[in-house]
Amino acid sequence: MCRSLKHVVVLCSGLLAAGVFTCARADVWNKKTVVTFPEPVEVPGAVLEPGRYVMKLVDSQSDRHIVQFLNADENQVYSTALAIPNSRFDPADKTILTFYEVPGGKPQALRAWFYPGDTIGQEFAYPKARATQIARATALT
Repeated sequence: MCRSLKHVVVLCSGLLAAGVFTCARADVWNKKTVVTFPEPVEVPGAVLEPGRYVMKLVDSQSDRHIVQFLNADENQVYSTALAIPNSRFDPADKTILTFYEVPGGKPQALRAWFYPGDTIGQEFAYPKARATQIARATALT
């Protein structure tokens, strides 16, 4: 009986450890990132006013390039954007956000997001009309 009790304890400990490791990977899986923008920022489908936001990958097994922009409490989605893979040679030790150059007085347009330690990031796909405007503005600056 003592022997079977040991097996139950070992089995329960293993299941508990598996649950802890699953929880620890949650932010790495969805790449949840909290950002604070001091100025308005344009993302595909929305302009985010100055403040704190959460960016994370949508929980999809088939497409790892869908990004949601949420409020800090994660109870309101401002935009869900498609992205394409963008690569860097060296992984950074912190989050990297890149922006398109836009004329003064306009919100900066978010171009790409790299999660810490990744060499593959998310480059945002804007609707065709907006992408054309951004390209023209970039060519002028």
